Amino acid sequence: MSTQSAPSVGIEFTKVRSVKDALTLASSQKYDFLVVPIIRKQYGTDLLTNYGSKQSTWPAIASRLKGVGESADMSTALVALIRHVIDVDSSNIHIRNKATKLLQEELAAAQYFSVARVIIRIRNGNSTNLIRIAASTLNTLYFAYWFVFPTCASGNFDDDNEAELQPWLWWNKIYKLLDYHGKVYPVLELSADVPSEQAQKRWLGEPVRAVILPTKIFTTNAKGFPVLSPAHQLFIIKLIKLKVQFIIKGINPNDSALFEPYLQYLKYITRQTEPTNRVLEAFTHGYEDRLQVPLQPLADNLESRTYEIFEKDPIKYVQYEKAVYQALIERYDPKTTVIIMVVGAGRGPLVNRALEAADRAKYKVHIYAVEKNSMAIISLYAQKQEWADRVTIIHQDMRSWQPECKADIMISELLGSFGDNELSPECLDGAQRYLKDDGISIPYAYTSFISPVQSPRIFSELLYNRDANKPYYANFETPFVVYLHNCFFLAETKPLFTFVHPNFATPIDNSRYEEVEFTIPATGTMHGLAGFFEAKLYKDITISIEPNTHSKNLISWFPMFFPIREPVTLQANSKIKVNFWRCCSSSQVWYEWTVIEPTTLPIHNPTGRSFSIGK
Repeated sequence: MSTQSAPSVGIEFTKVRSVKDALTLASSQKYDFLVVPIIRKQYGTDLLTNYGSKQSTWPAIASRLKGVGESADMSTALVALIRHVIDVDSSNIHIRNKATKLLQEELAAAQYFSVARVIIRIRNGNSTNLIRIAASTLNTLYFAYWFVFPTCASGNFDDDNEAELQPWLWWNKIYKLLDYHGKVYPVLELSADVPSEQAQKRWLGEPVRAVILPTKIFTTNAKGFPVLSPAHQLFIIKLIKLKVQFIIKGINPNDSALFEPYLQYLKYITRQTEPTNRVLEAFTHGYEDRLQVPLQPLADNLESRTYEIFEKDPIKYVQYEKAVYQALIERYDPKTTVIIMVVGAGRGPLVNRALEAADRAKYKVHIYAVEKNSMAIISLYAQKQEWADRVTIIHQDMRSWQPECKADIMISELLGSFGDNELSPECLDGAQRYLKDDGISIPYAYTSFISPVQSPRIFSELLYNRDANKPYYANFETPFVVYLHNCFFLAETKPLFTFVHPNFATPIDNSRYEEVEFTIPATGTMHGLAGFFEAKLYKDITISIEPNTHSKNLISWFPMFFPIREPVTLQANSKIKVNFWRCCSSSQVWYEWTVIEPTTLPIHNPTGRSFSIGK
């Protein structure tokens, strides 16, 4: 089959005499895979038990499937379309048993021919027995299940939103019944009507594996080629970013002239998905929805490679330089030497930017570069010749260093994805004693934000990739850094905790508690909370990863993800209340969180039992 990586396109045939010949045809037309029924609909219910009898249909099946499975390429290029599923949930026990037997025989045939994927069309919400049968095979059979859903249910509904919601509810039920198994995926079959924006966002938050494009939804352009409406194109472009596969349905196998135009058209649409932000695309590629444990630079010394990654940020240090420049020209006398302390200097990018700001403003500065990491100190001394006597390198923890003078400006980049999760409050509170009474901190304030998020892909990852040496709940009580990609934000972000520096409160208490209420515009399932931050460097100069104020090209931080142990399905226009704590002890900091409405969940991470940040 074709080796193209994007788009991956298959073709569906409902009737073929020889599956092997159909595979060969699809391959010759540059399609990646073939969707076809393995067993014809008219075959009887005794495929296995009646083999050898006069009524047996196995010889006909054997002829039709001759050669299938003889090579690995052929078997993986075949997607089995399962036909006998309509009545497995019938209330009539005889019809139910007959249909169940037929379905089991089809699944057995798919397994025998090493099919990697089977497609089952879902037409309503009555599918519990079907899903029970699928569940019984998930850990024993080779293939993955692709469940096909229309984007709009047929029937009498009060409005279009309800008709669009129904297929997602069917899928949500199926996925829950199958316990978010990693071999289960939804497939969308588009119709002439394009889903609403809310329906699109909801499906874009699911692990959609493929999209079926019936030929009847295409129109013909002036040159006679098939095209989709602009609204269809926009939705498909969004789906392509999830790396979905496509299936063309409705081409006559005997009309080979129609094969290429649909394929070329999908390649054309794929070219329209060129990233609007190439910097962000290049940095995030490969990190989509990949869970990473947050860094703890206070407890652990970072590697040079980690510093190097963050130093590539094209906007962060520009903003810091702007902040230092603005602070110098607004607050200080150019005839004096301004004392700047860079705390947590790393390999020196903030030192360089502070010097550049001073040169641009024509100010004299002396910088103290304070760093505890012995290896990073080597990088700082490597630049000492260039900096000369303008910079003094201090190899100490900022909280214990005893300076010879006090600073006018204290600069740091101790922020984490959640603002305070790398213990910036504790570090800067400990270092502020060497600020002058009128000294300033850059940043001077930062706020964390949260939003309920739907991401079954991440939930499945947490569920099935557990550390066997940890309790079952540990994954769901650990906040992760993750570039959220295949997700649906259920509500707008809301602010959570704010920290201000310098902090002259007595005593200083960096523990926090907030109850946050969200209104949910559209039905969805919550799998956790997304966390962001916004930092104020100097006056209105900021850096932010909060979606509404995100600094363009800022790549140093991905969002945080705070999981919940039980998914919560939320109805449109309903409310959800979340309780969130930042807890502190003499040696560590940790977060606790829970949902209290519309349902009550256990407190996550009590006493920091699954995750804490060492001081």
